[in-house]
Amino acid sequence: MNDRDALMAAIAAHPDEDTPRLVFADWLDENADPERAEFIRAQIARHQNSDGKGDLPSGELARLAARERELLARNRDRWLQPLHDLNARGRVHGDFSRGFVNEVVIDAAVFVERGDELWAVSPVSALHLRHLEPAAERLADCPHLGRVRALNLSGAVAPAALRTLLGSPHLAGLHRLSLESVPFEDDAIQVLADGAALSSIRSFSMFGCPATGVTLPELVGRFPQLESLSLADMNAFAGRHLAGVLAALNPDRFRTLGADYSPIGTAGMRALAGATRLTGITELWLRGCGFTSESMEVLAGTTHFKQIKKLYLGNDDLGEAGGVAFAGWPGLRTLQVIHFDHGNIGTGGVVAVATSPHLGRPEELFLRRNGIEDAGAEAIAACDGFSELRELELSRNQITSTGAGALAASPRLRRLRQLQLEHNAIGNEGANAIAASPHLRGLRWLTLGNNTLGDNRIGRAAGRRLIAALPHLTVFSADAGFLTDEHLEAVRAEVQAGGSDDDVNAAVGDRLVQAILDHPDDMKTRELYSSFLRDVDSPWWVVVSLQNPEAAAPEEVIARWRGWFERGRDDWLAPLLPWAELFDDGESFDRGFLRKVRFNGPVPDTIANELARFPPLALLPLEVQRGNMTGEGAFQVLARRRHLARMPRLEFAAVAPAELAHVLASPHVAGLEELAFGPCGLDDTAARLLAAAAPEGLTALDFGARRDEPNGRANRIGPEGISALGASPRLAGLRALGLAGCDTVGDRGLRSLLAATHLTKLERLDLRSAGLTADGVRALAAAPVTARFTALRLGGRDRLTDDAVRALARSPNVRNLEELDLEQTGATAPGDEAARELAASEALAALNALTVRGWRLTDRGRGALRAAFGDRVVCED
Repeated sequence: MNDRDALMAAIAAHPDEDTPRLVFADWLDENADPERAEFIRAQIARHQNSDGKGDLPSGELARLAARERELLARNRDRWLQPLHDLNARGRVHGDFSRGFVNEVVIDAAVFVERGDELWAVSPVSALHLRHLEPAAERLADCPHLGRVRALNLSGAVAPAALRTLLGSPHLAGLHRLSLESVPFEDDAIQVLADGAALSSIRSFSMFGCPATGVTLPELVGRFPQLESLSLADMNAFAGRHLAGVLAALNPDRFRTLGADYSPIGTAGMRALAGATRLTGITELWLRGCGFTSESMEVLAGTTHFKQIKKLYLGNDDLGEAGGVAFAGWPGLRTLQVIHFDHGNIGTGGVVAVATSPHLGRPEELFLRRNGIEDAGAEAIAACDGFSELRELELSRNQITSTGAGALAASPRLRRLRQLQLEHNAIGNEGANAIAASPHLRGLRWLTLGNNTLGDNRIGRAAGRRLIAALPHLTVFSADAGFLTDEHLEAVRAEVQAGGSDDDVNAAVGDRLVQAILDHPDDMKTRELYSSFLRDVDSPWWVVVSLQNPEAAAPEEVIARWRGWFERGRDDWLAPLLPWAELFDDGESFDRGFLRKVRFNGPVPDTIANELARFPPLALLPLEVQRGNMTGEGAFQVLARRRHLARMPRLEFAAVAPAELAHVLASPHVAGLEELAFGPCGLDDTAARLLAAAAPEGLTALDFGARRDEPNGRANRIGPEGISALGASPRLAGLRALGLAGCDTVGDRGLRSLLAATHLTKLERLDLRSAGLTADGVRALAAAPVTARFTALRLGGRDRLTDDAVRALARSPNVRNLEELDLEQTGATAPGDEAARELAASEALAALNALTVRGWRLTDRGRGALRAAFGDRVVCED
């Protein structure tokens, strides 16, 4: 096992720990993958500070969020490709969690054949197998199961086949087993119970199974080390059978019971009350179980839950009587989390809990949608037992500014990090009270959306005061919008700078558009921008909503939007129409934004400034590069877009020198690192322009991007252009230069390049189809500056002779090459003799990658290359 595999194994063995992940990040830094290392650290830091936790400054969290998106946009496909090659995917939204794909979904048959490859590409902590039944027997004999610690099985499978699988000797190390929507009734569970005991299982869950539970005790009894049991969403489960299940558990090990949305009712609560041996239970998840106030009275009579830390109730109509009964439970004393959402316990129930003699020092209190009025909020504010609260959820109640004022005035709530008060009636007065509170300044999460008092919504002024008064906020919402990460930081910066509403709106709009540019296919980001446009009274929100393919609006609403657009289209586009030509809507639009526009020529500066903030042109920085938005005016607008500062690479499919000049003159390209051009007919004029005005931080310049596009006009950079580039101190940081397809370079241009005074950091050079002769290749091989190159690409339509290849192979100047690509088209391609020269080269022995493409090789030539370079060589006919 190499270092990488050992580090990945450590992560898989300790999935909840961050240290092995950070150690792997350090290893990546040392092994030429710093962006993946940075991504891992960013996701871990954000996870440690999520949901109001942690103490990382909000500005730093916003920076990390932006950087995470940037790294994903650039590397996501590459990082996920090894999994996709296995027809596997991540289970969680967004795939990555704390830097890795931890939960993987894969076909059972693929796992049998290629499971050994899985842990080489991802530190899998949980495996979700699809299409289990056809491969169940082979799977039981699969040694790869020996590395599985958490297994999730779903869908149709025969009980006997599943019993065979669970009896596999390779599952001796399995800790977590989950059966989701497996259609097993009681007799099928009995079949499983007749199998071998799984002594290693510590967590077992069943979700959506139609069993009543009568045979579950025998199955659960097969798990002597069981610590956690979840029987969720089992609609046929009978509470009277829960007693047998609980009796089958090992009280010395068992800690967590879940029965969310299984109708165990009061009978199930009585079973819990009778399970007096289970004194070690620390968590109960019992939401939507059909409980009543009588169930709470049964719970209140129990005394054996002396170690319980988390209780999740609610989604049952318990009534005020249920809340009062719950307040009499001795188990309140040890609770750290009280979750009572949708319980309808009312103000009386909350007051009873707040004044209970059993109440300890909980850290989280969730009371969403319980009919709580101001007196309930006042009771919470006055309760010493709530002095350790860090999260308080009071959304969808009946709290007014009076209740909000009581919460804001309470010194007992000074530890709060998360406060949720959406869908109440606190209005501006309540929001202002929170903003003025000296006790709530540590809040990191505050949500106040849909708070009205009559017609008094929480306005922008009150929202701005809250943002200015609460410096640690990372999530904020009020009636004027939902803000997080860098969007929130943009508002805060403008507010603290004394910016006007227009300044704040501009900052938020810029950040939302940047998010769209970072993730152009993410419709949720577009929805958020649509909401923002609606808030600032821009009619363009209608178009974004109308063209959203994921919109769930009723047909009559969509028809109304369509009518508005058809009637208002020309008025809404009036700032653009005098200066540009649009196409039909199907061609011009991309899910709410303009995609294809032809500007008629240059536009006045005032117009360019206005269009730089014109919502329909949100995608302009992408579409100009793609060649969909054309004309000098498009480049003038692009140069004014601040989003250029977030784009380290620009690649233009079509651009003229006059248009390029606008981009290079933009103050927003100072951080540009890479600049590339498709075949758009650029010549020495463009090269001289770049020599005079290119950003000084440029590290890569490529005139050969997309060189095979059939309708392109080849770039024609000649010796004079090369000389200008080489003499420019602005390009002193250039590390990569691409001239593929510029057949005007020729031997003379190559000599200018090799003699360039300022290109001393150049490491990567692409000269395919650059007009070189064999003499040019020999001059390149003989040049001392070639010793700086780590990557070299030659040939293409240029004649690459055996003699030229021999000169390269025998030159000591190629000793530092890591990548060499020798491409040839035509009947004069090198053959076996050239292959033998490469194979015998001492200078090229350390190559990491050699590609020979289009050569006239026999098996003898291929054999020589493979003998010398092994799997580091690729031979393509």
